[in-house]
Amino acid sequence: MKKHLYIILLVLPLIGFGQNEYYENGQLKIEYKEGWGNTITKKFYNEMGNLIHEVETDSFGNETSYKRYDIKGNCELEIRKSYFKNGQLESEGEYVDGENNGYYKTFYEDGEIESEGVIKDDKIYFKNVEDDIPEHDKYELIRNGYMKHYYQGGILKKQEWWIDCVEYSPMGFGGADDYQSIHYYPNG
Repeated sequence: MKKHLYIILLVLPLIGFGQNEYYENGQLKIEYKEGWGNTITKKFYNEMGNLIHEVETDSFGNETSYKRYDIKGNCELEIRKSYFKNGQLESEGEYVDGENNGYYKTFYEDGEIESEGVIKDDKIYFKNVEDDIPEHDKYELIRNGYMKHYYQGGILKKQEWWIDCVEYSPMGFGGADDYQSIHYYPNG
């Protein structure tokens, strides 16, 4: 009898974890899914069975992705986050169809803001390159938006603006007409 009780007590905590939740009408409310690297994805549904939003967390419990869906099930907003090994937020940004589209922020490892801005309709086009010479262009990035970069301590370091800017890798930007920047000294 004691042997069975120990087994039940060991297994009982595992029964409730990670199981889906349902509304009284039987519709799925929250779907739990464990992924690669101990990530956990939770999908939230309304009482009619429509996907409302989705949250992904890493193995430390940090939210790495949030997606909001419209009534037809299309993703209308995605926010992605990455973290330093110490658990501090490293970057956060809005995406649409997998591309930067909206605010974007990066942080220093101590939590201070490193850069912030808005990127609109980033488009990356990969080129076919037949050689292995690193100086040759590998992709083009069409960018619209602006960014502000900061020194540690919050002092403005640089401002950038892009208007239909074509950035080539690894050669830099296309020209002065589509890209502007202002650099600041650490003392202002």
